[in-house]
Amino acid sequence: LIEGRQFPGAVALNLIVNALYLGGGVFIGCLWYLYVLESLGYRVTPKLQAIVMLPGAVFMLLNLISIKTGWIFTVSPENVYSHGPLFWLQSIGAYGMIVVSFVHILIQLARGDARVPRKDIHKLLKFYLIPVIGSIVSLFQTGMPGTWTCGAVSIVLIYLRDQNREILSGMITAMAADYRSIYHANLDKDE
Repeated sequence: LIEGRQFPGAVALNLIVNALYLGGGVFIGCLWYLYVLESLGYRVTPKLQAIVMLPGAVFMLLNLISIKTGWIFTVSPENVYSHGPLFWLQSIGAYGMIVVSFVHILIQLARGDARVPRKDIHKLLKFYLIPVIGSIVSLFQTGMPGTWTCGAVSIVLIYLRDQNREILSGMITAMAADYRSIYHANLDKDE
């Protein structure tokens, strides 16, 4: 929205927005990986959270430093964004977390671990496709922040799905206090 526009502080604002956006992209990948681990039945401890979020913190720092150094990105005096000489590191950090999570899902699926039903892993893969579609759109639509926008949308959709699951579980638990047998049938999904 501010690219190429000239107003007092426009270049500084563009630098800050890009640093936060690019650094935040790695954080979204880290959050996604934590969700994948939890969905696959792993116990996500605070220590594991800190380890998984470490790349996000490193890349946020790199992007904030890039405001002065131009390593990851630059903004010209005309307020035009461009990649810096080390932008490839940003790409590895951002897409690396998503690739690691995808590989972890495939390994879990191949193992057939009984902790998580296969249908839940398949649902996770469906949500995973949303950021992939965003990445493809970003490749062909310059200036479109598709990858991380779609990643954020995917995370919100997963959150809403989980909230609905918790509400349904709470209803079943409440009814189970009064009835001996409670069954939940989803005729649309044959479950």
